[in-house]
Amino acid sequence: MADTWDLRPIDVARQLSITKETVVKWADAGTIPCFKLPNGWRRFRQEDVDSLLELGRVS
Repeated sequence: MADTWDLRPIDVARQLSITKETVVKWADAGTIPCFKLPNGWRRFRQEDVDSLLELGRVS
């Protein structure tokens, strides 16, 4: 799988049925890896979202 950081917090939130604020908190806590752009925006990988779902951390 390609190592692409193309998901925005809102994209992750929709997949996990949580708020984008929770996604940002989880990223800050290290629960989900993120890449921070120079402007401060965060990007996420689909494989990391899938891993959270597989672990059962999010229903």
